[in-house]
Amino acid sequence: MENVTETNEGGTNEQCPADGSKREQAGTSEQPGVSNMKQEMDKILLVMRRVITDPVGFFGQMAKTGGMKEPLMFLAAMGLMAGIVNLVLSVVGLGMTPSLARSLPLVIFIPIGCVVLGFVGAGIVFVIWKMMGSDASYETSYRCVAYAAAIMPITQFVSVVPYIGGPAGAAWGTFLFVLASIHVQKIRPKLAWIVFGSLFVVSTLGMLRAERAARRFSDDMNERFGDAEDMTPEEAGKAAAQFFKSFNKEADE
Repeated sequence: MENVTETNEGGTNEQCPADGSKREQAGTSEQPGVSNMKQEMDKILLVMRRVITDPVGFFGQMAKTGGMKEPLMFLAAMGLMAGIVNLVLSVVGLGMTPSLARSLPLVIFIPIGCVVLGFVGAGIVFVIWKMMGSDASYETSYRCVAYAAAIMPITQFVSVVPYIGGPAGAAWGTFLFVLASIHVQKIRPKLAWIVFGSLFVVSTLGMLRAERAARRFSDDMNERFGDAEDMTPEEAGKAAAQFFKSFNKEADE
């Protein structure tokens, strides 16, 4: 993937991929088709492992330029893996959707959403980093956002834990953005922790409030419509009217 400069045993500099793997020796022919796809996937998994196990080393060596293609592909791959994790969780009733049939389209939509939101998110943190004093480009910000998504498949799995999974994933992501701020954007550590720590607190409070409201809504729906199959149309209509009346009352409060 992107290159960084390393000093080899002889004391000379050589270009090596940022994932830490050595470039193949000259003269090695690249096999087409499936072999090339496997090589790209191996690189993606190696970068994912480095971000998770050695984020300081990764962001310290991450190239600030080199094009958008590789980080975009990495982000899409993380979205695909998160979609697959959600699909597996749906089999046991723990995914984002209650059925396997509804989870299948998410395997496609989650990567697409990640790609689109990646550009938006990069624009937001680009502005934040500029306000914090960084002189890095939008491309550098996009690379930080894309590679920080390495934790998505894991946080997707952890998110099923009520009231803990979401904040835990947000805390991990905040930690990665602080490291990117320090090692890539060259922001003072104290300032990085204050800014992104504050954003974490605000987002976590909103996340917990939204999850609580969603669970109350789900419980109310199950309580009022759990036996809907046995209701007459008139009874179902009355139950629905009563539900929305109480829902609007709580919203006004």
